[in-house]
Amino acid sequence: MSRLIILILIWCGINTLGEILIKFGSSSLSEPNSVQGILRLVVEVIQNPLVVMGIITCAVDLLLWIYLLKDSELSVVAPLTAINYIFAVAAGCLLFGEVLSVNRVIGILLICGGAFFISR
Repeated sequence: MSRLIILILIWCGINTLGEILIKFGSSSLSEPNSVQGILRLVVEVIQNPLVVMGIITCAVDLLLWIYLLKDSELSVVAPLTAINYIFAVAAGCLLFGEVLSVNRVIGILLICGGAFFISR
């Protein structure tokens, strides 16, 4: 397996972890329906450890993304990150009880097929 694919898989794992942390943390946030509500939401986000850990994880994800782009072609790296859909769907099903429909499976297979051909 090439170094690029390994780094993309690591990026996908970190990205999905950040999304999971934010998803878990966001379940307890209030609904902003005014300017005061938005300010209250900002305070809630700052005080929510899961959301803060998710944001930090996404920052690490961004640093790895910059590193990937530094030495690789954008037209190769960006499509390969579509592999992240597999990680997100798996997390949604396993952690949040989301339903995996036939259309989603077909879509994921098409994305993975495209990523495979782009990486060649």
